[in-house]
Amino acid sequence: MSLTDIVFIVIPIVVAMLIALSVSTGKLRREYYWAVIPLPQLR
Repeated sequence: MSLTDIVFIVIPIVVAMLIALSVSTGKLRREYYWAVIPLPQLR
């Protein structure tokens, strides 16, 4: 598997797990913004 294959397979799975976990714990808004805000800085 190439790196791009791993990225496009693993990242959606991780994101889906984080969203499901956030919804189940009732912290969707806080966890969502905590995960999304740093993205532009990392790039």
